[in-house]
Amino acid sequence: MRLRFVFLLLAITLPASAQSFAELQAAVQNAPASEHAALVNGFLAQAKVPHMENDTTAVFLWKGSATSVAVSGDMNGWSGQGWSLQRLAATDLW
Repeated sequence: MRLRFVFLLLAITLPASAQSFAELQAAVQNAPASEHAALVNGFLAQAKVPHMENDTTAVFLWKGSATSVAVSGDMNGWSGQGWSLQRLAATDLW
């Protein structure tokens, strides 16, 4: 009985596995536009920037109104043009 209680307590307190960016992309593409903001906001509530996946992939995210977004850093020699981000469907997440 005690072992079950400990397992249940751990199951309740451990965080759920984080959603991957690919899962977010698929969810947005398969959802009506009226649900896009909620999907993006739910993802951002659990994500850190840069969003790390599998200890090998960094996903840089920016949310807001823009016509284009680019990221500069050590990974591209601090290029003045940076790496262009792509908008996720019709959302304001880049």
